Amino acid sequence: MYRMPRATKGMAVILLALLCSSCDDEDEQQLPIRAFVWGDSIRYRYMLHAPEVAGDTIEWTQPTFWYGMTSEDFLTRLRNIDDLAYYDVFHLNTGIHDQWGQVPLETYKAIWRDIIAEIRQQSPRVPIILATSTQTGGDNTLLVQYNDFFREIADPRDRIYVNDMEQLQLDGELELLPDGIHFTEESTIRMAQEVMFAVMRFG
Repeated sequence: MYRMPRATKGMAVILLALLCSSCDDEDEQQLPIRAFVWGDSIRYRYMLHAPEVAGDTIEWTQPTFWYGMTSEDFLTRLRNIDDLAYYDVFHLNTGIHDQWGQVPLETYKAIWRDIIAEIRQQSPRVPIILATSTQTGGDNTLLVQYNDFFREIADPRDRIYVNDMEQLQLDGELELLPDGIHFTEESTIRMAQEVMFAVMRFG
């Protein structure tokens, strides 16, 4: 299993400098990186900070969001998007609402394999970053299993990576609000930095 290195402000600055210095190389990624980002309400909150964190280095696309979205909802919407080949990288996450709906692990796995296949059909070698779901204040048994599945299928040879938000939370770097689901403003900024680093590293 391949796990992405943890983001820091210093690492992000160094990475940005390396990316910019290679922009004239015909074989290197040109800026801005075109990133397709999709996830639940936690993603919505940290992506509010993403443009200010990343500046002009990343062109963010976030399709219409609604609360309560499951992985199956995401797959249904994805099948109606015909320009997936436009994007340089995908950063994806759903899981909390699947857990609340008691979606069995094997069903969750099958849906995500279909999601990856749908993207690969239009863009065979695009990097796909799977963000693990953060734990809530309730029972997280299924959520942990979903996250472990993401870690299991991550493989740089297939250009599939993990952005381990759950581990960030377990390491004490994220603070939950009293609702037991969402995070403080400082934590959402920290998550936005993590997403930026992932997109810049693999996009």
